[in-house]
Amino acid sequence: MADALPPAPLLQVRNLRIDLPTRAGLLHAVRGIDLDIARGETLGLVGESGCGKSLTALSLLRLQPSAARVSADTLAFDGADLLRASERQVNALRGNRVAMVFQEPMTALNPTFTIGQQLTAVYRAHRRDGARAARARALELLERVGISEPVVRLGQYPHELSGGMRQRVLIAMALMCEPELIVADEPTTALDVTVQKQILELLRTLQRDLGLAVLLITHDLGVVAHYTDRVAVMYAGEIVESGATAEVLGRPGHPYTRGLLASIPRVHARAGAGRLPVIAGVVPALTEVPAACVFAPRCTYAAEICRTRAPALLPHLGTRLRRCHAPFETTP
Repeated sequence: MADALPPAPLLQVRNLRIDLPTRAGLLHAVRGIDLDIARGETLGLVGESGCGKSLTALSLLRLQPSAARVSADTLAFDGADLLRASERQVNALRGNRVAMVFQEPMTALNPTFTIGQQLTAVYRAHRRDGARAARARALELLERVGISEPVVRLGQYPHELSGGMRQRVLIAMALMCEPELIVADEPTTALDVTVQKQILELLRTLQRDLGLAVLLITHDLGVVAHYTDRVAVMYAGEIVESGATAEVLGRPGHPYTRGLLASIPRVHARAGAGRLPVIAGVVPALTEVPAACVFAPRCTYAAEICRTRAPALLPHLGTRLRRCHAPFETTP
């Protein structure tokens, strides 16, 4: 008897490209991204600001800027083609089977409506249940995400809550219709360290208890190390390395990943150890993408081939992938 085929990914992305018209020309913001997310899995998408992480996330729900030009060989959720779906079909997914937690709750929440109005609106947009059922669901989730006095909070406006509470409200809103996938776009950026940990622990608990798939977008490798199963590292609109989180962070195979890890402050670093390492140079302007490795001008391992030919994303050490010409021995 033949072995059973592995289940298809819940989210499958192949060769995603996003271009943005600018005064300087067409900006090639995302170039050939491939992503898979399985049911119940947490995938971290990490990279410095401006690398295309958030634009990638927005495109998954067709929320990218109207001027953006999006193309892909495959952009599918549970087999449904998101690129060719009608607006009505995409609306049926947004907030229902796929939900998003934005990084800044004060812009994601409407200041003119109460918390209760916003939570129940999401529920009633996708469910035939009445106002009473929507209110009960909102109260249940506010309590579940750790908000005290949920009855009182339903009647309050976003400005009356703290930053941590507003972020918890966004998570509750994302869960209103029991989604299968949550896209969390830097959900703790504006929070202090203590509240950040609380929010991330909450997301992990909900992911485990409810069997959610999570795409966690961040620039923080410490967050990735503690809260993801797999990680994809982005640089200048491309994925340069991906694989199981412990393997990628334990022995990075790309010079950029290695540079990111080296620049993390160490709590127990000895006194007088000197300045933190930095990745020299700047991210290239993506209006004109060179026909070579985009990281080569900043890479200490760059050879002649790196300056003349762009590397492909190829298998590396089993299940990992990396986009690099350098032999592995030079990038332990």
